[in-house]
Amino acid sequence: MCPTLNVDVGGKKVELGFSLLRVDCLKPHEEIVYSNYKELYDSISRSQVFLNPIIVDSSSWIVLDGMHRLAVAKSLGLRYVPAMTIDYFSDGIRVDVWTKAYRGDAGRALRLLVDMGLRETDRGDCLMVSQNVTVGFEIPGQSIVLKYELLRGVLRRLRDMFGEPTTTTRETVPNSDEFYIVPPKLSKEDVVEAGMKHTLFPPKTTKHILKARIVEAPVPITLLKQRATRETVEKEFLQSTSIRNVKTLNGKTVYKDRYYDDDKIIILG
Repeated sequence: MCPTLNVDVGGKKVELGFSLLRVDCLKPHEEIVYSNYKELYDSISRSQVFLNPIIVDSSSWIVLDGMHRLAVAKSLGLRYVPAMTIDYFSDGIRVDVWTKAYRGDAGRALRLLVDMGLRETDRGDCLMVSQNVTVGFEIPGQSIVLKYELLRGVLRRLRDMFGEPTTTTRETVPNSDEFYIVPPKLSKEDVVEAGMKHTLFPPKTTKHILKARIVEAPVPITLLKQRATRETVEKEFLQSTSIRNVKTLNGKTVYKDRYYDDDKIIILG
């Protein structure tokens, strides 16, 4: 039986599954950014340690967080990846979308959006936000999948024109030389459908906020490559994880250069 962590969050117990999952069973729901993938590939190749567990829905095997880690695992020929498994449709998990921040002329970007078929409207599917103006746009398409298909092309054009965006939250205010694109809202059902049908959303679309998240749990690559029986691999995995110290930190904080909006973050080491 694989380890289960019970974490106290606001006086309530939150159960987190932590196990090894077969790489070929996992389903991403977003595309990846090649430069991010390459940087992670080089890091894991050097360290020979898989440090950050992938977050996976325990029912559908949709990867909720860790698309780049999954891509690296496939490239390295790993059979398993360490994963935190959760009940995605529980009340303690929220899905949001990342706002994309670009540096450049907002007026130029506005003209591009119109040229690509997005119609200005007061209540749009997505927003373009600058320091001086907020514009709503309606994206043609009967379904959220079709809307995001068109948005994918728009984001690629924006990337070619202004460079790779950074991600931020919609609560922040753009600087004078920035503009934001806020994509359409998504539901959990949209995320699962994208993974099941392999109609992937653009990179860094969804943001999942959890009651508790395992952010670090080092597992050697040699274990993840093993072709031994499942029972043998799980036994070695249990032996390596059962002696680790469990460190719990309050969330809404930066840990190793990444901000976590979750209530609690867990380090196994």
